[in-house]
Amino acid sequence: RVSFSTDRRLVLDAHTSHRTPPSLTLRTAAGAPVSVVAPPRTDLLATLDLVVPELTTVPADDGFPLPARIVRPKGFDPGRRYPVIVNPYGGPSSPTVRDGFYGGSSLFEQVLARAGYAVVNIDNRSATGIAKKLEDPVARRVWSDNELADVLAGVRWLKAQSWVDPGRVGIWGWSGGGTFTLLAMTRSTEFKAGIAVAALVDG
Repeated sequence: RVSFSTDRRLVLDAHTSHRTPPSLTLRTAAGAPVSVVAPPRTDLLATLDLVVPELTTVPADDGFPLPARIVRPKGFDPGRRYPVIVNPYGGPSSPTVRDGFYGGSSLFEQVLARAGYAVVNIDNRSATGIAKKLEDPVARRVWSDNELADVLAGVRWLKAQSWVDPGRVGIWGWSGGGTFTLLAMTRSTEFKAGIAVAALVDG
């Protein structure tokens, strides 16, 4: 993320990735570094022994590459089959798949990984933020069967992977993700269990 000074001559550049904690650098508008305000504290990572998420894509039914983020279980053994927890949000131009450092539910994912679960985020195409034309078809129809179809295609791809236990795939979400979870649990049979937190519902 970048923030410009009022005269547009300087930029505060906040940077992070899955392997790099947040840093803050002051730059010229052309991008040249002026001063490192806060360096990334990579020295703190070794003691945490975190599982680094993997970024990939999974195919929708029509072949559209859906962005996906996979946190494999701690001590992952490709010869085993693991339970999977899918964590969607699904709102328009609100991607959950990003190359960003841990925070919020990402730390909860580390707890689940240590308990032997894989955690997967799959962004339906309208949530990716790639282009407005992908968002327009779901305007005023947020969390509909359109978004669900993409995530279900991703889940079917997951179940076909040798390391996934297809009978133990769950789903959970918060707020809009909670609503998406209710949609998934009532309009599909792909999930063994679901937890909807602070879902947006009638009544």
